[in-house]
Amino acid sequence: MKKIVLSASLVALSLFAKAQDATGEHKPVLGDVTTEFSYGGIFNNTQLGLANGQLKFRYFVADNLAARIGFNISSNSKTDHVLGNDDEVGTSTESTSNVGFNLGVEKHFSGSERLSTYAGADLLLQLNSESQKLTDTDYTGSNYVKGTSGKYKTGSTGLGLRLVTGADYYIVKKVYLGGELGWGFLYTMARDSKVNFKNGSTTIDEVSPAEEGARTFEVKPSVVGAIRLGFRF
Repeated sequence: MKKIVLSASLVALSLFAKAQDATGEHKPVLGDVTTEFSYGGIFNNTQLGLANGQLKFRYFVADNLAARIGFNISSNSKTDHVLGNDDEVGTSTESTSNVGFNLGVEKHFSGSERLSTYAGADLLLQLNSESQKLTDTDYTGSNYVKGTSGKYKTGSTGLGLRLVTGADYYIVKKVYLGGELGWGFLYTMARDSKVNFKNGSTTIDEVSPAEEGARTFEVKPSVVGAIRLGFRF
């Protein structure tokens, strides 16, 4: 029902826009900036690639050429309590963070007065980290041990390249709906793991190099199953 209502609203908005804004320049020109957000799950329930939860900006260095930048940042943290004798409590806090960044260029084609089709490419960077902090909790994070503390940290770095194509349709001046798909590769390398643990006079402080096999190489399509709503400034 929500999808039907949303689709009907978009159709009504488009018809209203044509009646109120039938003439004039709609598409970006030299010096314009655009930004956008997405409404996911219209065509499916998943989104692949950096576009999921991404902030995106474009700057038009010419009427038909735009530089683009996008990024997304996510993080979460979970704390578990470990009980000892006499209601003593230790803690184990696990945290993860993910940062995605892309920088690229778009070539826009003539299309029509309101429709702007384009092709381009992105350089991709992904940074992922995982950490754990222990207080009054043993090395494994499962038992209470008074006076102990520890930190663990690891992560990965990904580099890639993506080719993209898409289209923007300007429903009114400076407001557009769009879609985009792409294809590219991402090479991911695990980073070294760091451990620092203290228990009385005992201290463990070491770095474990990432295993040679802890690397992945992916080549896959990137399809945004969402409606992109953007604004031109």
